[in-house]
Amino acid sequence: MGPDHPLHGLARAAAAVDLLIRAPDFAEGAGHEPLLFLPSRSIRHYVASEPAGCWDLNLVLVARGIVPPATGLVPRTVFRLDLADVKRAAALVDHSNREALAAFTNFERTESVLGRGRDALVGLSRNARTFEAWTLLVALGPTTRKQLTQALSLSRAGADIQARALAAAGLVVLGTGGLITLPSPVRLSRLRRASITVRFVRLLRISISQGQRLTASSHGVSINEASLCDF
Repeated sequence: MGPDHPLHGLARAAAAVDLLIRAPDFAEGAGHEPLLFLPSRSIRHYVASEPAGCWDLNLVLVARGIVPPATGLVPRTVFRLDLADVKRAAALVDHSNREALAAFTNFERTESVLGRGRDALVGLSRNARTFEAWTLLVALGPTTRKQLTQALSLSRAGADIQARALAAAGLVVLGTGGLITLPSPVRLSRLRRASITVRFVRLLRISISQGQRLTASSHGVSINEASLCDF
C-alpha cells in the first residue's frame, strides 16, 4: 500500500491502535446501565465509561497529517479489550466512514457558503473587512457585534459597518442585542453527498472484507511505520 493510497492513513491508525491497545492509559471499559427510579416506574439508562487516551491519539493523527483533516476518526470502541478483533476492525471502518462523510460534507458546505459571500461582496472596496467578517460567521455561526469587534480588532462603529454590509448583501440577518446570524443553510441532496464519498466508502470496506483482524499486517503496513516515534 503506497503513501498516496486513500486507506494508508487508516492503516497507520490501525497499527497505532495495535501498539497502544495494552497501554493502561488507552484501555476503554464498557459502559453500564444503572436503574433509574422514577415516581411512576423505573428505567435503565446507558452511562458511558470514563474516556481514556483515544482522543489524544486522534489529535496526534490529524496534527501529523497521518489521516485526513477530520478529528475523531478513531472511535473509543477499538480500545475495548472485551471485543473480538473483527468487531473492533468493523467499528474502526464504520466510525471512520461516518466521521469522514460528515467532515467532507461540512467542507463542501463551507466552500459553497464562502463562495456565495465572495460573489455577493465583490463590489466592495478593496480595503473592506466585510469578507473577513463573513468568514468568521461561516466558521462560528451566530455571532454578536461585540464578538466581531474583538475577533477582527474593529471599533464598535467598524463592526456595525461590516454587519450592515453583510445584511445589505442578503448574507446575514441582524437580530436584537447585536446578534448576527446566517439564514438556514440549504441541505445537500443525498445524491450529491453520495457522489463525494462513494469511492471513500468502498475503499474503507476493503479493510474488513473476509473478517480481517485489526492488525498492521492485515492493512499492508509494517508495525515500524506506525511506531510512536513516527508520529
